[in-house]
Parts: sequence; structure tokens; C-alpha cells
Amino acid sequence: MTWGTIREFPMKEAKEFAESIAAIFIETSAKNAVNVEELFQKISRQIPPLDPQDVDAPETFKLTRQPPPSSRRCC
Repeated sequence: MTWGTIREFPMKEAKEFAESIAAIFIETSAKNAVNVEELFQKISRQIPPLDPQDVDAPETFKLTRQPPPSSRRCC
């Protein structure tokens, strides 16, 4: 048996659990690049579009650097 064939959970059990929580299920292998791109595409299709009202009025603020503390410790 090689590491590439070891599964932590049986596929049927994993698929049933994913369905029970309305999650995406797809077996992937980062080592072999199997279904990785497909998974990201499925995830990206699940992301809801932005509300146009939120885009028109973004909340922004400016980041500034704080001056370094004085190295003087005595009066």
C-alpha cells in the first residue's frame, strides 16, 4: 500500500456527510493535481454576488505609521 491510496474516511461516508450539511463533495489530490481546479470552480460558483449598494459606498480608512517611541527613559 502506498501513501497515495490511503483514505482517512470511506468515500461513501464522506459524501453522505457532505450532503447532510449541504457542502460540496469532490475527491481531490493536491499531489497529483486531480480535481483541484474543479473544486475551486465549484466553490467560486457558490459565492453570492456582491450587493451593488455595498460596492457604491465602501467603508475605507487610511493607514498611517505611528512615530517610533522615544528612546529616552529619563527626564
